[in-house]
Amino acid sequence: MPLSFSASASDLSSVSDPTPSTPSLNISQSSGEKRARSPVEDSDNEIGVNGRKKRKAPEEPWRDWGHTCARVVDAFTDPQIIINTYLKSLLPSARPEMYTEQQKHILKSYELLVDHIPILGKFIIDCSPTELKELYKEVFHFCPRTVCHRAYFVTQLKAGQGSARQADTNGLKTNIIDMMFHPDNAAQGLSGLDRKVKITRGFHNDATGRLLCPVTLDWDDDSVKEKLRASPNTASTSSWPMFFYPNGAYEPTDMEKGLLRSELLVFVFKYIYTGPNTWSKPDGVARNTRSCNAVLAQMEHVTARSLAYVAAQARFALSSGETNQKVGGPFDLTRFFWHVVKYLEDPDFEEEVSQLLDWWNSRVLPSSSQPDNFDDGAVDSLAQLKAQKAAKRAMLANATNHMRVIV
Repeated sequence: MPLSFSASASDLSSVSDPTPSTPSLNISQSSGEKRARSPVEDSDNEIGVNGRKKRKAPEEPWRDWGHTCARVVDAFTDPQIIINTYLKSLLPSARPEMYTEQQKHILKSYELLVDHIPILGKFIIDCSPTELKELYKEVFHFCPRTVCHRAYFVTQLKAGQGSARQADTNGLKTNIIDMMFHPDNAAQGLSGLDRKVKITRGFHNDATGRLLCPVTLDWDDDSVKEKLRASPNTASTSSWPMFFYPNGAYEPTDMEKGLLRSELLVFVFKYIYTGPNTWSKPDGVARNTRSCNAVLAQMEHVTARSLAYVAAQARFALSSGETNQKVGGPFDLTRFFWHVVKYLEDPDFEEEVSQLLDWWNSRVLPSSSQPDNFDDGAVDSLAQLKAQKAAKRAMLANATNHMRVIV
């Protein structure tokens, strides 16, 4: 999608070189530290003169946009870096052909985000703080409760991105075990797993170890088990784990067969996008009291980035790690995410990925994969009604003309 946003000289001159970011998957505050309430939160609980709580003002969309950024576009890059990368590309001295592969991925993150939320581009680039406030009132039909400036907006966008990622991580921490016990999964060696304690997972347990084992290694080889348990970083971020394949049915001579089509990944996708109560339902239908994340993010189809996000969340849920460290740690989940994205966005695999996404749409978002038959008169009731109406009008016109001839 071509982008037509402009940036002022002051905006562009302040942009620094974008660098890849590796934010933590599980963001938590230090124990004992009480979070200060924001003025927005305090205003939500104001008491009116009649002793009743005042009606809440409409909520700002920034955090919701951050949720969409995490689940549909890019969960691991700081929004400020995404924005700066785009602004940097607008400079006259910019040379996109010299960009690193990571910078190109981040630039695409901006394009995908603005393509998904078109109005977002204006809040980032086109307006002064005063114009932003007027635009806010025009788009959302109410006056902002806080100072409307880019720094605040980006901070809230980042907070929404982090809270979505953390919520999905925390939910899957317990539910991934139930998914492994599901009859549709052929997981073995489930004894010793604890739904609340992650240290029992990873390569320490036979079931999760088998799922996490790189396809290039043989988990049934005792020496491989010992090596992975002693040095978990032996499992490279660039090697597909066995849980990418249905029941671990990996064929070395045909790596494409079954890739990213495992039932476990389907369960995780449903849990995140269609609701925690839908993953165990064959048709994905359950009673939800509110819209699911796919609806809230206006996600009509499974995207390459959302599939990579599901793979990363499933990988972390199966591991023994409690937090995803920005630097160091036994496994770099951010690099793992981008390695999956690299495959899904590689032009050499465009046809295969298109078929893969069609398969996913039929499994988790079936309404998006059903063909429209509006032009098929044999099945379209409205088209049949119109045809009958036209036939009746023609008969009436013929009868009228015939009467006129007789007269």
